Amino acid sequence: MASPRPPGRCVARLRTHLHVRIVDPVLAKVRESIAAVAQMPNASASRPHAPQESSPDPKPAAPEKPLPSDCCESGCETCVYDLYADELAQYRAALAAWRARHPESGAED
Repeated sequence: MASPRPPGRCVARLRTHLHVRIVDPVLAKVRESIAAVAQMPNASASRPHAPQESSPDPKPAAPEKPLPSDCCESGCETCVYDLYADELAQYRAALAAWRARHPESGAED
């Protein structure tokens, strides 16, 4: 009686076959398309819905206030409200520093 082939060998062959026959040609076409777009003059202007580049120094985002249902009210050592208070203090400090770097923004929030 011949010993059966290990199942991993068949799976590896199938993966190699699929990769060579399907994945590699598709990836080659995608790479060609990307290279063609990258070489277009003013490529971002040709895509009106392209995401805008983000600011190198974005305004800090306020932490999300916990819902009343987020607290179990069992007197935990680290309550969600305590964590929120810590995050809020860090946010206020980061916002003050950001406003000092960006005086043109004014004192909005």
